[in-house]
Amino acid sequence: MSEPEMTPSETPAPTPATAAPEPAAVAPAASAPSQPYQAPPRASKLGHMFFIGVFLTLMGVFWRLVEAEEAAGWVTSAWIFAAIVIMLVPIAWHLPDIFRSAASRRGTAFVMVLATIGLGLFVALFVGWADITLKKKGKLPEIDLTSSSRFTLDDESMKLLDKVEGTVYATYLHHATEDEGLRTDAIAQLRVFEAASPHVKFAEVDAVRQPDIAARILKEQGVQGTSSGEDTDLIVLTYAEPGKEVAPGKQKEIKVERWAFTKMSSAGVPKWLGESVVSTGIYELVFQKYKAYATGGHGERSFAADFRDLRDALTRQNIDAVTTPINLATTPKVPDDCELLFILGPTAPFTPEEAEAVTRWLDQGRTLIFTVDMMDDRSPTGLEALLEKYGVGTRTNYEVIAPKVGRDMARGLELVGGMSNQFPVYGDAYGDHPAVRALRSRSGLATYFFRSTYLEVDDKPPADATPEVVCSAPEHEGTGSTPVALRHTKDRTNFSTIMPDRDKVSGKFPLIVTSVRKPKDAAGRDSRIVVSGDTDVFSDRLIGSYPANLDLVRGLVQWGLRREGLVAVSERSLEDPYVTPDEYQKRFALYWPLAVVFLPLIVGGMVWWSRRR
Repeated sequence: MSEPEMTPSETPAPTPATAAPEPAAVAPAASAPSQPYQAPPRASKLGHMFFIGVFLTLMGVFWRLVEAEEAAGWVTSAWIFAAIVIMLVPIAWHLPDIFRSAASRRGTAFVMVLATIGLGLFVALFVGWADITLKKKGKLPEIDLTSSSRFTLDDESMKLLDKVEGTVYATYLHHATEDEGLRTDAIAQLRVFEAASPHVKFAEVDAVRQPDIAARILKEQGVQGTSSGEDTDLIVLTYAEPGKEVAPGKQKEIKVERWAFTKMSSAGVPKWLGESVVSTGIYELVFQKYKAYATGGHGERSFAADFRDLRDALTRQNIDAVTTPINLATTPKVPDDCELLFILGPTAPFTPEEAEAVTRWLDQGRTLIFTVDMMDDRSPTGLEALLEKYGVGTRTNYEVIAPKVGRDMARGLELVGGMSNQFPVYGDAYGDHPAVRALRSRSGLATYFFRSTYLEVDDKPPADATPEVVCSAPEHEGTGSTPVALRHTKDRTNFSTIMPDRDKVSGKFPLIVTSVRKPKDAAGRDSRIVVSGDTDVFSDRLIGSYPANLDLVRGLVQWGLRREGLVAVSERSLEDPYVTPDEYQKRFALYWPLAVVFLPLIVGGMVWWSRRR
């Protein structure tokens, strides 16, 4: 039996072995994206505790600043410590959360932003410190590109500084000025001097807002009795010789005024004179020392005994006041180094030879300060011919009686206390003279005269002389009180009744007169005289009771030395002194208002903390 034929299509497929079902494809598990640190649903109450700690810490710090460390005591220290603890407790509690937040991308970006801000602040603070500190000390290189080379000293000034062996201290005192540009330029000029020489040391202080600091700095630099009562800033120069401290009273004062530091050129362009002003001051302080002498042998007042305040004032103006009088009778020649000659109330006349010696000395461009006193007869002084050349005359046998005017500062009233031979001079009684403009501008400052005579000023003085009235006997328009001059004679005993036929009852009564006489040689200096009808006005007797009298004589001396720009009045003679707050009051006014500023910032931070999500 044959097997059946099978076609290929019918060939049975072998039965495969049973296999496990193919598993379904499993998708890889997706990784969860990293999430930044999020604030909890509710803000931690410890955050409020942090802000309270910040507030208490700031209050403690400002408390210590106001009360000063030595006055605050342990209470303030304990307050600040407890406040810092309160502020750090929330930070310590949430320290893990802070680390997690800082480790996130957002935290890293925040840290980088803070680092960038911190770096910017550091750069700004460093540049500011370098500009203020290093530039102030002249350690930064500078290039002077100004057209006038204002910030580069000329050769003459550099040679002057090269000759200075000791140390010149230049102190700029802020007082009051409406010309801030002039103040800035003057300070910059002093810094140029400091940068140009190691022998110049500069300091700047606000004498109005920082009187204690100003007093300390001035004391350290040997400054005594500055003429700082003016409404202008002041530069004080002092000098210490090599290896020594500043000699007390050896100083030079320069008023900072526009007319002294600048001038207009013919083209109307302002020219800076600050370098010349400072250089001249240094030269006069270090190398040029004026000398003042007083005559003797004619009954003059003792320069050594009766005029101590005057001599001290001369010393502070860099003038050596020689106490030993010169006797022109034995040696008819004024010393060659004499720049100021005082003749204080002579009672005996000068001989023609002595008068000629004074005249020859004056013709060299010097200055004479001559005072006379009232006498019972018009005795000659022997200097009448000399005074006539200057257009001035004396009337020693007349006694000036003037209104004795007082001031009620509380009500701003003038009170007339009758007529007296001791009377004050102030306000319009001063002329428009450089020596007394500072006194004239302060109506409450008064100088006093005691038994003064009056002076005559020629209506037609010599062509080469220019006399000028410094001050006259005062008048009081409100009561019609006018001064008179009683003539003294040996036979007159009644001075309570005015005698119109003998006394001078009208006109002006000049008390102090100055005069300038042109030099014979065009290259020479003019000669100057100051004549006073009262010697006591310059004496310790009146200066001790009326400080403005010292300001008067100092102004006259500065005028005589051609230093009109240095005339000023002293602090102690200000009629309306400002009230200076003490250190505690200044700290209170500064720090407590500043502390209040932080209060809304802290409250705002607390509100943000409580509402943040």
